[in-house]
Amino acid sequence: MKKNKTFRLVLIKPSHYDDDGYVIRWWRGGLPSNSLACLYGIALDCRERGVLGPDCNIEIDAIDETNWKVRVADLARAIKAALAGSFVPLLINDRVDVALAAGADGVHVGWDDMPVADARRLLGREAIIGLSIKTRAQIDAAPIDLLDYVCIGGVFETSSKDNK
Repeated sequence: MKKNKTFRLVLIKPSHYDDDGYVIRWWRGGLPSNSLACLYGIALDCRERGVLGPDCNIEIDAIDETNWKVRVADLARAIKAALAGSFVPLLINDRVDVALAAGADGVHVGWDDMPVADARRLLGREAIIGLSIKTRAQIDAAPIDLLDYVCIGGVFETSSKDNK
């Protein structure tokens, strides 16, 4: 049976980068991380069982950034093209430069990223811009008039983010 719909799932194991855009890691592995492999396996199972219906194909891309350099702007452009004709906006996390390059609908920034006023100036009034808020002081300092939304967090302590 021909599949009339396609659901594209892009799984990326993110990492931290050096100044050249390569992932910082002590060694490079040949296999994806366990979490990426698990998610990929779940996605394959969903595709095989047809959980989105008999006429929907699930395309899966799994990218482990510890093994490959991800060309983020190219990936964002591909996602933007896939969203054409839908009412789903593409927002880029942290990277105003990538949002501009990809023609994204907006960006979500944190306090250590580009200031909201600069992001608004570069992206324009029509762009969707969001900001992460973690403390009462950030609530008071947030440029609410320049924002479309805020996210409150982090709620739980993690080993990868300082949620204090």
